[in-house]
Amino acid sequence: MIDTLHAQISSGTRNTSAQALAGVGIKGQKFQADAVLDICIAAQRNGAQDLSLREIARRWELLHGRQIDVGTVSARVSNLIAANRLVRLPGAMRACSISGKTVHPVSVPMKQERLCA
Repeated sequence: MIDTLHAQISSGTRNTSAQALAGVGIKGQKFQADAVLDICIAAQRNGAQDLSLREIARRWELLHGRQIDVGTVSARVSNLIAANRLVRLPGAMRACSISGKTVHPVSVPMKQERLCA
């Protein structure tokens, strides 16, 4: 009984997630990913070492005037990590400034500036 219920919930969740993803589309996902990366870059330029998912979501709301689901932020962050545009540094755990929970925040990887010839 419980396994059947779990399978139904999981199937329903998968369907809802798939519909939501299809509704955003590839261009929407790229916009979201670029916006999340821009938020992280701006935060680091302004002195932040790293950001939690909730901190990114909060900055998104301030910047865009609307909320973004933390799950959506998580998906875009995962895409950016896979593309080596964001990183989670080993051992860089800290308390989230919003939730107070221990998180493994993300940051923009340092890139070497062009060498002068």
